[in-house]
Amino acid sequence: MSDSAQNRDALPQWAKKMISLYESRAVNQFILHGNVNDRLYLPLRDKASLGGIRDFLLRVLLPQFDVILSYDLGNGIRVEKGGEIFSQWIGANESPELPRQPRPAIEFLTRYFRYLANLARLTEKVRSGEALRRNLIDYKPPVARDVMEAQIRLAVNEASDWDFVPPAFRGYRKN
Repeated sequence: MSDSAQNRDALPQWAKKMISLYESRAVNQFILHGNVNDRLYLPLRDKASLGGIRDFLLRVLLPQFDVILSYDLGNGIRVEKGGEIFSQWIGANESPELPRQPRPAIEFLTRYFRYLANLARLTEKVRSGEALRRNLIDYKPPVARDVMEAQIRLAVNEASDWDFVPPAFRGYRKN
């Protein structure tokens, strides 16, 4: 939930449930249906007001997100927020219009979500690799080098799945 919302108590029950599910990492995608054209109370710090579901999502539930996409049958996929960021993805520039029909829209969004997941993994590896490198600069092994190499050799030779042996250690395998 955003800092711009006063508190969760002012939110409708369905919004509280969405927040709970998202924060628990149980769910990260939601389909809203029903009376989506109703007016909703927007509990904002500066001034509470009424707005539509789009206003509620953008201003109350999702303002902390960099990119927000929406889809409806009449308009197709729309970039509600973060068009500059979204356009950095090469797939966003493949055609002049975003998909409108359901199947191409789902395929398009699936590709975008895969891109984001891969980007997150790459960024995570870079960050964790850098942290590991910084922590190993002053590392002094607790055992002598020959003892450590013998332990590595033993572990590598007992590995049942060669794919799980890091490439740097594959030279320790007995032939």
